[in-house]
Parts: sequence; structure tokens; C-alpha cells
Amino acid sequence: MKQIFLFCVAFCLAGHQAIASPPRSYEMAGEATEQSVILQSRLADSGDGGIRKARFEVSETPDFANPIKTEFREAHPKHDFIVKHKVTGLRLNTRYYYRAVWWLDQEVREDAYTFKTLPGALLNQDLSFVAMACMN
Repeated sequence: MKQIFLFCVAFCLAGHQAIASPPRSYEMAGEATEQSVILQSRLADSGDGGIRKARFEVSETPDFANPIKTEFREAHPKHDFIVKHKVTGLRLNTRYYYRAVWWLDQEVREDAYTFKTLPGALLNQDLSFVAMACMN
């Protein structure tokens, strides 16, 4: 009887933990131009290996007032749960805020990050960037 009780307690706690803490994702922005950027998110653990959906919100303000919203796209296990979107129509030399929004039985908004579009050929400004490889 004691073993059954411990099993039930462990099972209930494990189930509660899975509900209380949704899987984390990892975001990045790359290939920024004067008018576009490629945003990518990877879901660290989908839980059951099933297909998930994600989209991005992009805004000029950190409170995401009037955001650009991309469409939801599927993140498949065979593609390592990665979703990419090319966001176009952005303004040059502008700081943007972005976040991934995953559909996991409800919308789950991730932390916000920033990127800046390029200043354009006519503006003489310093800029910095990071070069990376193996980005799937």
C-alpha cells in the first residue's frame, strides 16, 4: 500500500511540473538588412515529440503595441523543432523588439529580444555584427 501511495504522489507531482513549466525555446535574429530580418526559434523539448506551431511578434516598442504578427508555422521533430520567418517591410536604422509565440494548447509568449535594421548606404554609421555557422 505504501508503494502505491508513493507512486501516486510521484505521478501527480510529475504531471503538475510538466503543466507548470512549459518547454523553453531559443530565439535568434539574423541576416538583418535595411528592410528585413530572419527570425528563428527552436523549441528545446516538445514533451511528447508532437508537432508544434509558432509565430513571431515584432514591434518598435518594448510593450509590443501594434506588433507585426507572422503566421503560425509548424515545428516538426524531423527539423529539430525549428521555425523560421523572414519579416519584411521594416524601417531602416530602427531598433525592433521580437518574441516567439508558441502554440502549446494555448499561446505561450517567450522573452523579448532586440535587433536593429541596417542604416542604409547613405548613412555613415558604425555597426557591429556577429558571424555564426551551423544555424540549420
